[in-house]
Amino acid sequence: MKMTLRLIVSLVVTVGTVAAFSAFLQVRQERDQMRNEMERRARLLAEGLQETVAPLVQQGSSERLRKIVERFGNRERLAGVAVFDVNGGLLAGTQSLGASPVFPAGSVGRHFFQEFRREPVRSSGG
Repeated sequence: MKMTLRLIVSLVVTVGTVAAFSAFLQVRQERDQMRNEMERRARLLAEGLQETVAPLVQQGSSERLRKIVERFGNRERLAGVAVFDVNGGLLAGTQSLGASPVFPAGSVGRHFFQEFRREPVRSSGG
């Protein structure tokens, strides 16, 4: 009887440990996939905005820039949009971001900041 009870308890503990570890790995993988998808979408949005905004930045048309940023930022599921100059100074941003959003805005911000300055994009490895 004792032997059977020990076997059952050890089997339950082993199965529980394997299930918990498997669930942990699955959640971690899902989170990484979601982060990659979000970065991909952000990159596509940033590329579209860059094509529209770059001429306005060069012309110094801040009012038109602000209108386009607000219109672009009113899309669903966006926290907001901000446009920075090559020195990291805020040129325009949506009201939803507050008074002074922080640069850089993740890997997408670094990518476009470096591309605008014509520097090669370097991966930080993570």
